Amino acid sequence: MVHKKMKKLMSDAGKTKRQLLQELELLRNKVAELEGAADMSPGDGRKNFYEKILENLKEGLLVNNSQDIIIYTNKKMAEIAGIPKAKIIGLHILRGFPENTLKNFRPFYQQARETLQPVQYEAFVVTPSNIDTWQAGWMIPLALKGRFNGMICTVRDVTIYKQTQDQYRTILTTTQDGFTLLDMQGCILEVNDAYCAMSGYSRDELLRMRAGDIDAVEKSRETKDRISKIKKSGHALFETRQRRRDGSIIDVEVSVSHLGAGVGRMVNLTRDITWRKRMEDALRQSEATARQLLKIPSAAMMLLDTKANCIDVNETMTKRFRRTRQELQGMCLWNILPPHVAASRKRFFSQALSTVQMVRWEDERQGMWNDNSFIPITDESGKIVRVIGFAVDITAGRLAEMHLEESERRYRQIVETCAEGILIVDIQSKRLIYANPSLCALLGYTLKGLQRKRLSDIHPKEFFEDVEKKFDENAQGCTLIAPAIPCQHKDGSVIYANICSTQMVIDGQAYNVGFFTDITERRAIEQQLQKSEELFRQTFERAPIGIAIFDKMGSVVNVNSFFAAILGYSRDALKAQGIDVHLHAEDKQSSIKALLSSSEKLHNHAVYEKCYVARDGHTVYVKEYVQGIFSTTDKLVFLIVLIEDITGRRQAETLNINVIAKLKDVYNELRDFSAMLPMEQKFSHIVSLHDYKLSPMENRVASLIYNSYTNQKIASKLNISENTVKHHITSIFSKFKVRNRFEFLKIIREKRIII
Repeated sequence: MVHKKMKKLMSDAGKTKRQLLQELELLRNKVAELEGAADMSPGDGRKNFYEKILENLKEGLLVNNSQDIIIYTNKKMAEIAGIPKAKIIGLHILRGFPENTLKNFRPFYQQARETLQPVQYEAFVVTPSNIDTWQAGWMIPLALKGRFNGMICTVRDVTIYKQTQDQYRTILTTTQDGFTLLDMQGCILEVNDAYCAMSGYSRDELLRMRAGDIDAVEKSRETKDRISKIKKSGHALFETRQRRRDGSIIDVEVSVSHLGAGVGRMVNLTRDITWRKRMEDALRQSEATARQLLKIPSAAMMLLDTKANCIDVNETMTKRFRRTRQELQGMCLWNILPPHVAASRKRFFSQALSTVQMVRWEDERQGMWNDNSFIPITDESGKIVRVIGFAVDITAGRLAEMHLEESERRYRQIVETCAEGILIVDIQSKRLIYANPSLCALLGYTLKGLQRKRLSDIHPKEFFEDVEKKFDENAQGCTLIAPAIPCQHKDGSVIYANICSTQMVIDGQAYNVGFFTDITERRAIEQQLQKSEELFRQTFERAPIGIAIFDKMGSVVNVNSFFAAILGYSRDALKAQGIDVHLHAEDKQSSIKALLSSSEKLHNHAVYEKCYVARDGHTVYVKEYVQGIFSTTDKLVFLIVLIEDITGRRQAETLNINVIAKLKDVYNELRDFSAMLPMEQKFSHIVSLHDYKLSPMENRVASLIYNSYTNQKIASKLNISENTVKHHITSIFSKFKVRNRFEFLKIIREKRIII
């Protein structure tokens, strides 16, 4: 039921414009009477009569002249102001009172004075006696020949009314019941927040609707009949169903009170009883429903009374307790469970009874996880008559969650240890949400330091416009790969990174995720190479020796024309096919990729002799000079290979070897022939290296010494170390019984040894 004061509040608030005009007409009649009284002689009896009326008015009254000087006030006005009448009369109405009294009163007075139209006002006023009040009334200007000729001000203390109004407004705002104010046609004039939430409509939408637009049961004619009955009886309490904005139906209980003042209003207090109706339906079928639920094999269930005594249990529960259904019926649940388990279950059971709400919790017993709940069942009066207990085995789900957590931890560890920098940025605010340690190290910040930054803080200002453009493109759902993006280190230096960015939804919110690869060092090398590109190109192209450049993976970066001419292929073909595919089968172990696999050898200049198969099929012998190019961090960047065509020299050496072999054959034949001659005719002076029992390698070294090769050249020729060459020379000198090259060559010449 609505409070009587609330009825009066709704009655005053519901006055129409016509009613207000009628009140204004009455006030104007009062003004006319006062003006007539002003024309009377002081001794006129009618003047005393009107003054007596004005003195007994329940509203304060002020009258001032055209100079804004107060010429009359009644007793009620002095009471509201808190000062005697004698101190009020003669004061200037806009300057004779404290500023706290005038600041909210003055605008209304000036409006009426300037427009010469009555103004109704309501304002907070601190009285001259320093009392906080709310005052309301009318400013009625007096006009003479179209000019301001004074003002009649009525004042009414509405402080109690305002306080009551605020109290009811607070009540209506905080109550959980929906409040609506309707006219007698069912149009909604006012609602509170609770009803907006209940119906799903906004306040503006509801103020354009009728009660019948929301009701899902009554028709238009039935609604009119109900309004007529409410007008006659003054109030009504009924249940109905209403349609929410999303189309769902809710059950409601509506308490209606009719406010008969003025044109009439109806106050509706609406309570959502959907849950209660469902519980009532559940109660009507409680026994049948409980029995059906007890048959579900996936959960252990029991039906309890309010003292936790078992009424019925399902088969799953009997297996849990290892007792028959008949044994469990009538037993108290606390006597069945272990003491420590029963203690915790009692707390949940008591909570369900006290709140009349389902209580749900999870726990683990002997390696089994259960999703438990107590659900109270009430009768029509809301009294709890039964409690259903559930225990659903969720072990598999919990294990899956644990595996998921482990997987999440593993992936988090991967992100944290990833060599690439990873950055997550809020699309709307462009704030940095997360960065992995690699990105923090790249930019020189801690994670907390980066989380206080925006996207613009980690890029140089002069480049940020382009960066922001790419960021916005990515925010539209495009995955972008942005090369060589400048980023600003904490110390102010600029670093460059290739950024692959994509959009990702995390916890229902879209973010841009960027993967940063630091290319600062590589870019510096590329810029350094670009500066000397012209000189290198000329040297590269005009060099009278074959030059090839390989990357650290063994792919051909470039070859010059001389290199291509040696193998007979075009430069493009060599870049596409590589060099190793043309290597002779016998030299596969010394391929470029084999050299790259042991890059420590490439710090020093290395020399190899290889043979390639040219395009026309003939074998090309080359001398290969290999040198690695390393970065400042000692990482291999490029491999430079120079090749010299030694096919002619190898052919000459082969020819020389063939000639020597033939000479050896001739020598052997001469020796055989000498053996058949008489002693005095033998060729005793013919000697061969074979007579000194040199090894094949020593024979080759001796031949190279004879041809004036130095130790270093011998080592390069035979692809052995200089120490090995020295070892072979020492052995040769020992077998020839000489001490140096000079003595060795002298013996060769004197004995005419065939080399």
